[in-house]
Amino acid sequence: MPRPVTSQAARRLNAELGQRVAARRQALGLSSRQLEDALLLPAGAVGCIERGEKALDAGLIIALTEILEVPVGFFFDDLPSAMGAGAPLSRPAHLVAELSEFLDQFHGIEDEAERRQVLALVRSVAESGQY
Repeated sequence: MPRPVTSQAARRLNAELGQRVAARRQALGLSSRQLEDALLLPAGAVGCIERGEKALDAGLIIALTEILEVPVGFFFDDLPSAMGAGAPLSRPAHLVAELSEFLDQFHGIEDEAERRQVLALVRSVAESGQY
């Protein structure tokens, strides 16, 4: 049976998801092999995912959310609007890594009022256009 042709958008999506996996894995200090072991994947599979050569199915995404300690939205936030506008999906790797680090630090704030203050500050800066 012939393989279906992968659309340009699907290839871009796979590449974007792979970059997000790579950035988060690196932020957590995990090697590719450690992630493969945790996911019960063969050697080299994580490299294929991170390069966008292997598509993520729902089961793998759920497993990744648990191992990488991220919500499902980590993989899909901002994708529909970017795809619809024809804009490139990929964010620079340093931004994905910074977001990952921010989430780690944000989740470490135990006081709910302090978390809300941080969120309000981030919203204020983003809305001001001064960033």
